[in-house]
Amino acid sequence: MSGTVRVSVASCGPVMNSEVEVPVPGVVVFIGPNLTGKSLLGTAIASYLFANCVLQSDDLAEHLGASCPADLALSLISEYDPLDLASLEGAPSPDALGRHTLLSEAYPALSPEGRALRYLALVAFVAEFSEALNLGALSASELREAIFPEERGELSVELKLGFNGAESDVTASVPLPMSRLSECNVRLRRELGGLIGLKCLNPYTLHRSVLAGGGPLPPSLELVRRIAREYQIAACDAASKLGEALNKLVAYSELTCARGLGGELAEDLRRVGDKVALIKRRGELALRVGDLTVPQSLFSKGLRSLVSHYLLAHCAIYLAKGVGLTPVVYLDEPEVSLDSIAAFMLLELYRPVLEVGGSVVVTTHREDLMLQYLQVRLERGDELVNPSTVRVYEFLPEVTESGISVKARSCKVTEDFIEAGKVDRVIKLMFEAAP
Repeated sequence: MSGTVRVSVASCGPVMNSEVEVPVPGVVVFIGPNLTGKSLLGTAIASYLFANCVLQSDDLAEHLGASCPADLALSLISEYDPLDLASLEGAPSPDALGRHTLLSEAYPALSPEGRALRYLALVAFVAEFSEALNLGALSASELREAIFPEERGELSVELKLGFNGAESDVTASVPLPMSRLSECNVRLRRELGGLIGLKCLNPYTLHRSVLAGGGPLPPSLELVRRIAREYQIAACDAASKLGEALNKLVAYSELTCARGLGGELAEDLRRVGDKVALIKRRGELALRVGDLTVPQSLFSKGLRSLVSHYLLAHCAIYLAKGVGLTPVVYLDEPEVSLDSIAAFMLLELYRPVLEVGGSVVVTTHREDLMLQYLQVRLERGDELVNPSTVRVYEFLPEVTESGISVKARSCKVTEDFIEAGKVDRVIKLMFEAAP
């Protein structure tokens, strides 16, 4: 499944009147200052593609043992349980869906035709999207408190997603507390149903939830957990290359401070990489480096981050090769806790996802490393990373009469994004304002 996902953004938090393209397969990089809506937009795109796929894919439901897509969606949402769906016994009737959840106002406001499915689409989207807003809640009660506080502002999300001619609206005025979800409009589109959105907003949350368990999970992370625990990755070249990429990343990091290197870096990498392996030991993951075996409970922050990305890529490859879906993976600042070499090479870990036809969307504050990696690939004439499969967007805040609005500007990989004069002026103002 190849083409381009075109996203027209009327509003997504501070982002206004912008156009973003996601080539499939391809790599998209979002850069810019904090508080410019990069994470909200990336999360909104992945959340819609996840909800739209889960509620329409018979193959995915069958692979995961559900009777139908709606049954699968309900089970994924119930695990997350901000909506108290776990209190329902068995498959709920359409009326029960409206009566027994914290979002009951939304259900009767929908037109009768296809109401239950549309309601599930709305709830699945909000449950996914709210991961960007829940501030790391570790229990259902904490999550309800975060999503339904006594006082909070309002977030507007109005997107149109198009793929090869098909369009869908995701219109949501999402008040916090979420008391007027009847204003949301999440339309399912069969033409977009072959694309499934996955995301990693926090590698430590993914690592803890998938490997260690505990805490409510957004539906897409619950899907990753089930696949990681219950299913074997499809045997394919991409799967073996994923393991090789992880070994190489660990080897690169080890070699940054290693002594006694020989004259040939490639040979040193092979020598160290051959000694690295991610294994299962007593039902848990462990990293073996030569004679040393490190259990997952002793993984460093950096290693937890790398293994989390490995598991997410693992899941994306399974969905592509085992189910026939096209993954669109969103990564929010994936360089967290990684050294410079690992951050530079991180996209290499997702290269097997590109090989199976998927896409990767990245928000980063290390554009110097991410874009340098892409530039090297472009200069080498890479068949997967080329001008037709790479997009870079800079999120630029503008001061308006009503406050600050942000526009996403398409730019080249080779552009210089740091205006030294502007940075110097800001630093000078900060020190002048300091007591």
